[in-house]
Amino acid sequence: MPALRGQKHSCSGNLATMACGLPYAIAAAVAYPDRPVFCIIGDGGLSMLLGELITVAAYKLNIKIIVIKDNTLGQIKWEQMVFLGNPEYACDLYPADFVTIARGAGL
Repeated sequence: MPALRGQKHSCSGNLATMACGLPYAIAAAVAYPDRPVFCIIGDGGLSMLLGELITVAAYKLNIKIIVIKDNTLGQIKWEQMVFLGNPEYACDLYPADFVTIARGAGL
């Protein structure tokens, strides 16, 4: 979907970086405090930087976090599938309850 006038989108470089979604959203919320920020992130990327939820809470940032939850490190699984013939080695995640974690961080 193209950005509408005044909207901005950001994505990791060629989708080759995990865990950048929430830090990007934090930067956007700090740069544009009067605008809502939506962070669409996979559960693998969020799991890597759960501590950043505390940053969102501490600074009362206007960020809506949408988690794509499939209990896997999706980027790693994709790379293994493409480059190694899909061995799916160490890609599964514990099915974490992100709502409870977010509440514990003060969100």
